[in-house]
Amino acid sequence: MVNFGAHLAASQVKGWEKYYVDYDALRAACSKESQCSIDEFFSLWKFELDKAQAFFEKISRETLKSLISLRSSNALADRLCCSLPGLSKSLNRGYNDTISEISLDLDDLEKGLQEVISKSLPLFDNRRQFCLLNVEALRKSASKCSKYLDSRMGDHLFALLSMSPMASSLAYDFGANLSAIIHEIEENKCRNLENATTKSNDQRELINRKQINGRSGSQDSIYDELDSPFDLLCVMMNNMDPEVKKRLVSHRGFHSTQDRLERPLENTLAAYEQAWAAGVHYCECDVTLTLDQRIVLCHDPELYRLAHNKVKTSKSEVSKGILPITQLTFDELLTFPLKNGSHAPLLEDVLRSARRVGPEAKLIIEIKSGVHGSKVASTLCYMLCASPELLSHVAVIMSFDLYIVHNFCKFFDAELATVECTRPKVLFLTKNPDDTGVEHEMALDWHGSGAEEIIDQLEGYARQGNTCLDGFYVQYHSSMLTESSKTTKLMKELSKKYIIGVWGGKGDPDDVNTCKALARLGCHFLNTDIPYDFITDLE
Repeated sequence: MVNFGAHLAASQVKGWEKYYVDYDALRAACSKESQCSIDEFFSLWKFELDKAQAFFEKISRETLKSLISLRSSNALADRLCCSLPGLSKSLNRGYNDTISEISLDLDDLEKGLQEVISKSLPLFDNRRQFCLLNVEALRKSASKCSKYLDSRMGDHLFALLSMSPMASSLAYDFGANLSAIIHEIEENKCRNLENATTKSNDQRELINRKQINGRSGSQDSIYDELDSPFDLLCVMMNNMDPEVKKRLVSHRGFHSTQDRLERPLENTLAAYEQAWAAGVHYCECDVTLTLDQRIVLCHDPELYRLAHNKVKTSKSEVSKGILPITQLTFDELLTFPLKNGSHAPLLEDVLRSARRVGPEAKLIIEIKSGVHGSKVASTLCYMLCASPELLSHVAVIMSFDLYIVHNFCKFFDAELATVECTRPKVLFLTKNPDDTGVEHEMALDWHGSGAEEIIDQLEGYARQGNTCLDGFYVQYHSSMLTESSKTTKLMKELSKKYIIGVWGGKGDPDDVNTCKALARLGCHFLNTDIPYDFITDLE
């Protein structure tokens, strides 16, 4: 499928590109138009399997050596080694506990964890991602062989793949085991700091629209006390059309699009707490993963734009130690304050704050495309499995990467199969074609395509294998509100069948009248940055 091919190309580990399965070649060889014989396809498929398998064995040796080399001085690494499949009984003797049952001093555990994270985790992560992508490419091409060439040959290819060391290795997830340990460490920290945590929670429970004035004490607002940004937000929500209010989504929380400090900074705890306290039901956020597998909120790959201390140099230069978030542990991330003194929060903390605010406070979570997005999706499932009480505050999971959203559905169903819970709505993000004419797999051409063509395109996105998405988050287009246009009729039709959200790009209208019009079309979620003229129009 073209969507998986794009995901595969975007997710390859740098320097390993030539060792990945050539999915495009396999797909072309077993297409309806191909003149390739069954024997020729088998030879090509087997060559790609052997190529990927040989490199997998090489990186496996290097990865395991990196962990085994730590055993003599790192008790955690020693226990992790003994949990690895394939080690001899003599090495495993005496270590029958699961990873979550490891009993070590908290300080020793944390010290050992940092060494494992810095030296072994990236290698294990890259190795697993290499396996996932290649096994999926081989599985998809074997499925196409069954459909277009010969079903018996397809069955033979499936058997070969299932017996390969690459496929077998996927049963063990090193990163998931580490996530369980990190969760245990955090629980112990919380117990040790129970009094401080309780005090912090009590302060957060005091949040309401009278107690938050939208300004820090160290700043002067251009508004007087009655007309602060937060006061105006409260006025807007109190007078909002109910049909718009129940659909409104505060993009990155209540923030300034120019990163000014009269409002909270985007993707910070205050941005979400103020929006929820004012009566906004939904807030959108962007998430990424730290080096130690913690999900944090941040839109950019690094903190440069919002950082407090930074040298006025080009964005390509490392400034004051600011590195990509994926290369920092969460503790290291806390050493880089944002310009208002806060820091990038943990997703779990924001969800727990939503739980304290009330049942209507919910997040819409965007997962970025590519290899890191895949890791976020699986880690998010593990987190929700460990804390299912937070699920009711996750309204939507979405991504521009079709492969990621479908895989999230699979991850969720597998991880939370034994938990009585409702899966969040899972939506695929689409965009309008670029002005340059460059096509994207997620592009919807509202102006140039016919209604049936768009419906067929979305149907293909929604259903893949055994998974089915709940709907789509589409970019605003002016034709949506053109009276009697095909796009207006199409939006009404789509909103009856799918969950439909609408987001706006730079220059698109962001006002209450546009939201009212989109609500009349049946759209379920309406993104807004809540600009000042949006609020003023309600007064």
